[in-house]
Amino acid sequence: MAFTSIITVLAALIAGSPAFAGPGTQPVHQTNCFASPHVCGFPDASNTGVPKGMSLKPSGGIEVKEDGAVVKGLEVTGTIEIDADDVTIEDTKVTLDGSGCGTRSTCGNYDLHIEDDATGTVIKDSEFLTAPGTTCEHSIRNSAGADMKLIRVYMNGCDSNIYGGGIVKDSYGLARIAIADDHVENVYFDDSRFIAIHDTLLNPVGQTAVIFGDSNGGEETSDCRNRITVRSSLLAGGGYSLYPCAHAEGPGSSKLTVEGNHFARCKTKEGYEPDGGAHPCVGGPDSSGYYPNSGSYGVMTDYFASAATWRGNVWDDDLAKLCIDGRTTMRSCAHGRQR
Repeated sequence: MAFTSIITVLAALIAGSPAFAGPGTQPVHQTNCFASPHVCGFPDASNTGVPKGMSLKPSGGIEVKEDGAVVKGLEVTGTIEIDADDVTIEDTKVTLDGSGCGTRSTCGNYDLHIEDDATGTVIKDSEFLTAPGTTCEHSIRNSAGADMKLIRVYMNGCDSNIYGGGIVKDSYGLARIAIADDHVENVYFDDSRFIAIHDTLLNPVGQTAVIFGDSNGGEETSDCRNRITVRSSLLAGGGYSLYPCAHAEGPGSSKLTVEGNHFARCKTKEGYEPDGGAHPCVGGPDSSGYYPNSGSYGVMTDYFASAATWRGNVWDDDLAKLCIDGRTTMRSCAHGRQR
């Protein structure tokens, strides 16, 4: 896909064009959505993935090498490898089986892999899972560009949901830790662009992040180059729920837009773990959230207020205004362009 085409897709998404518009693109004014996201109109297992009642054709693993190919209506046991442009995966369920990574060390495996330079991948109304006893690092490993698009996708089975940039809308991702040494986040990308519109992304693990933007391959650098948009979504968990510019000392060309989101928090008394500094709820996770400050350490870290727009974000349990620094106040927030 040409660079100008990528810009056109992104502009259409942000503007709410017919291709991406929907009732979930507006802020949700209901409380306590975490316990059952679909009741508030957020994505969860009930309204993402393969449409209920659809008959699927059994298939082994697939390698897609034809530009413009459409993979539809399959129940894949194994993996999907995409090495072509403008491929569409639709109404398909993928279940990784086999030995996996084991329970200790990561091995970089996945349900679906987009090869380098395979641009224009679209995945919609599909599910990514793992067979019992199989461990998996990434539901979707995107080694190509940030023009990948996911729509109404359900990701629950691998430790993390997405590796690489892209556009995700109306989708549901639940992180886990079946591999003890894994670095767990729902979404990981590096020096790239990531857009989340009306998604539910939950990380009960309490380490790293829900959305993690790395810099310079994890090596310290002077400037961040990540461009992140998160709108009308439900987020909870991770070490920090948002981690936009890890390993960067300055904003560089980065941009952060976070608008109209719900951040979920547990409601029992806040505790403190001196060995590591996490803040759990004393009674553990509850029906309102995993941790008292969304993430086990807080809402967000490694961001640059000068490159951030933060507005209309609230706590899920009571719709209290949430500031960029994690405070709750009825007055104007002190830092960043916030409303």
